[in-house]
Amino acid sequence: MAESVERSWARLGRRLEQFFPVGVMVDDGEDTETHAVKERGTVVAAVTPTPDRQGVAIDWRGRRRIFRHGDNAPFLDSEVAVVECTLSFLERHFGEESALSAEVAEDEDLPDDTIVANYLGAPEPRRLVAALAVLRAAALSTYENRQLSTGALLLGTEDGSEGGPTLPAYDIRLSGVKGFHRLCDGVHSLFLVGLDGRLRHAVDVERWADEHGGGLAIGPCPRAYAPHARATAQGGHTALVLMPSHEIKVFHGGHFACAFSVARWRILDIPTKARLWSEAVTDARVATYLFEAALDMSESRHGALFVVLDDAASVDALVAPSDRLEALQAPTVGGARPLAPRSKLIFANMMAGVKKVTDLDRSVFESLASLDGAIVLDREGNLLSFGAILRVPPEAALPERNPDGARTTIALIAAQYAAVLKVSEDGVLTMYHRGRRVWDV
Repeated sequence: MAESVERSWARLGRRLEQFFPVGVMVDDGEDTETHAVKERGTVVAAVTPTPDRQGVAIDWRGRRRIFRHGDNAPFLDSEVAVVECTLSFLERHFGEESALSAEVAEDEDLPDDTIVANYLGAPEPRRLVAALAVLRAAALSTYENRQLSTGALLLGTEDGSEGGPTLPAYDIRLSGVKGFHRLCDGVHSLFLVGLDGRLRHAVDVERWADEHGGGLAIGPCPRAYAPHARATAQGGHTALVLMPSHEIKVFHGGHFACAFSVARWRILDIPTKARLWSEAVTDARVATYLFEAALDMSESRHGALFVVLDDAASVDALVAPSDRLEALQAPTVGGARPLAPRSKLIFANMMAGVKKVTDLDRSVFESLASLDGAIVLDREGNLLSFGAILRVPPEAALPERNPDGARTTIALIAAQYAAVLKVSEDGVLTMYHRGRRVWDV
């Protein structure tokens, strides 16, 4: 019996690693009878955030263990929900009898797609799993030596397009139809799939969103995919997009909900993360402007570092006087020039009179942010420096050796004085504050 319980916990650990690659499971050393997660009407487990929110206590099969982020980041409610969905999935597919059976292989490959479908609460979750299989098959195909992009809009309620010719189901069998995936590119056009899993027709996603999403507000989203978010803002619809990079994007509930890349799912929960960023910055307009710019730069794979100082006086500790905007814009004395590249001086003088970043067109700001170095601002959005090579203050607590590189290390140092957004060239967006990582997108 003890062996079967350990096998179940090992299986849970492997599943959670797919969603939390640096997560750590710690034995709490207690037996328990606490239960809360339900499966088929029976309460089978409890998942409770720890008081510091840096982990979740899992009571399951008579054991209590703590699952933590490896870097002590706080657990968000959405991440707690993923743990609950994972436990529910294991109970459904590996109940007590299966856990005791020697026929269940230790390395059994469990479909994380099903966990994601249940987390989203999408209508007909098996239909979503089948559609993801179609996109994965397309990712393995090329057309004229080019990687494919395609996508589908899974209806949560019918839109009146049913009743036409009987078309095949949107499932893996369509991957054998030559040229099928090229009928929709995923970015501008999507296949429409009914509740029964069958194809309806192809739609222009922006037009469809205008007709069915109306003027409903959506959360922050990469500019290119705002129509996909609007298309899912009501009705329980789900939009799927396969990119040539093999990344799969999922939009649900009016949000960019999750993404599959580098062989694992990332649960994005952008509304919560945008709120935490806004609370740290305090000026909602500035926070939204920076967050949406970061999402766009993440999508285009341009690295950037935004540093919003908790106290504007901290600029003295992080930025050299010659690197500040006021110094770059200062008139020359006796023909002397500031020690800065000429292109940077020209750009600085082009922005004469611009105080707040929100006065800049966002595309212009994104070009500015893509320069080597950091964008440094105060909480009101006043631009203090751009392309800044941040200094390490003598009093700063140096983080332990970080395998993620120099940009992560300097972000952690700057986060002791500021709210920081780091955009990696691999598309990952990370917030740091008070000297630690807060979240990833």
